[in-house]
Amino acid sequence: MGAIPSPATGNYISCWIASSSSQGNRFREGFQGSLAQPIAANTGSFDFSMDIACLHGWGTAEIAVYGVYNPNQSLAPSRPTGAFTPSNMNLFGPNNTVLLGTIPIDLVNFSNNKANQTFTFNTSNFPANGITHFFVTNSDDDAGGIIYTAFDNFCIAPAVGPCPDVQISSINCIPEIDNSYEVVFSAVGNGDVLSFSSSCGSISPSTITLNGQQSYILTIVSNNACSNFQLSYTSQLANGQSCQQQSLDLILPDCRPACLCDDNFTATVLQGFNHTAACPNDQFAPMAALSPCDEVDWYINGKHIASSIENHSVALPHQNKDAQVCMLVTRVDDAGRICQQRYCEMVSPAIYCLTPSSPVSNLQAFPNPVQEQLQLKWKSNNSKQLLRIALYNANGIVVKEKRRIAVEEEGIQLEMSALPAGFYWIQLQGEGYQSAPIKIIKQ
Repeated sequence: MGAIPSPATGNYISCWIASSSSQGNRFREGFQGSLAQPIAANTGSFDFSMDIACLHGWGTAEIAVYGVYNPNQSLAPSRPTGAFTPSNMNLFGPNNTVLLGTIPIDLVNFSNNKANQTFTFNTSNFPANGITHFFVTNSDDDAGGIIYTAFDNFCIAPAVGPCPDVQISSINCIPEIDNSYEVVFSAVGNGDVLSFSSSCGSISPSTITLNGQQSYILTIVSNNACSNFQLSYTSQLANGQSCQQQSLDLILPDCRPACLCDDNFTATVLQGFNHTAACPNDQFAPMAALSPCDEVDWYINGKHIASSIENHSVALPHQNKDAQVCMLVTRVDDAGRICQQRYCEMVSPAIYCLTPSSPVSNLQAFPNPVQEQLQLKWKSNNSKQLLRIALYNANGIVVKEKRRIAVEEEGIQLEMSALPAGFYWIQLQGEGYQSAPIKIIKQ
C-alpha cells in the first residue's frame, strides 16, 4: 500500500482497480458485500454511496459496481473473460449480474483522504430474482490506468425525488351540482401517488396514481367555509418514500346563473311549487331552479306566512281544509332592476292533523322515557271511528302496531319491554287524518 487512508481508522477494504486491456487480466481484484435485504426488480430507484481513498497507482481507472444475485455467496472467478464492461456481466453469470454504476478515478482528482461518492441506479433492468449482493471491481473501459484504492462506509438507500408538482390548468363549474367544480391539473410522474385533503369541502378522488398522462381531473365541492378553496396534497414516490406536502389556494369561479328580468324568469316561477303534507307543518319549495338573487314570499289565503330564498324549502302550517297558497318571487337582476312574479294554487289536505275539534284530542303518551308499559291516552270527542296506532323505530320502520281500535276506548297500552333501547315515534291514524308523531325514549 502506497499510503495510509485518512482518517486511518475505519473498516477499509482495498484492491487494485485496473482499466487497461493489457493490464486488466493481471490486476482484476474485487470484493462483494451482502445487502441487509434483497432488492427486487421494478421497485424504484436507489442511491449507492461509498467513501473512496486513492492510495497508489497511475493513469485513470474506473470503478464499477455490479448488483448480483448470489444467495450462496459464491466467489467471482479470478479472471473475467474479456477486457470490456460487458465481459464483467459474466462475473456471476449473465442472468444474475447487472451494472449499477461506474465512477472514474485518478490520483489527480482523488487523494488518500477518503471522500464520499454517490450514484443512483434504477431497478427496472434487474435480474428476475433481484440482487442479494453488490460487487466492486474495475469497469474494463480500457482507459489505461491502475489505481490502488481503499473503500469504506457503503450504503444503499431508496432515492428521493424529484417530487411530483401539481400545476392547476383550469377550474370549471359543474352546473348540475351546487358549489361543485372540475379541477384539471398536470403533474409529472409514473407510479407516484398524490393524496388530497381540504377543510373547505370534499375532494374526489382523494388519491390519484400518476401514470404519465398529461392531465388529471379532481372534483371538489365547496362547503363555503373558506374565501378561497385551500387544497393540500402529499406526494409519495413509487418506492414508498414521502417527499413533500404542499398547499394550493384555489380561486373558484362564480357559477351562479345570470339574474335577468326576462321571459325565462316568468316561465320559471309559473312552473309552481312542490308540496309535502305533514303534521303540524307542510313543506313547500319552488319546483323550477331559481337563482340566489331570488327571494320568495309565501302566503296562505292572502296572509303572509314566511320567506325563503332561491329553491330552499319552507315550512307552512298544515291546513285541514282547502286553502290558497301563493308564492311571490322577487328578483333583483344584474342591472339592478326589480321584477316580480306570483304563482298561486289551491291546496287540498292529503291528511288531517289532530286538533281539539278532531275525532281525537289531548293525545298523551307516558311514561316517557319508558321501560315496560307505554300508556297512550286521548279524548274521543264523540266520534265512532276506528283508529290505528303505529310505533316506528329511528329508521322509520314499523316495529309494533294495533289496528281497529275504537275511538271511544280513549286509551291503549303497548308492551315495550322486548324492544331495544333507543328512540321511537308513535302515531295515531284514522280515516283521512293522522296525529303529529310523538317521540318515545325506550330505556
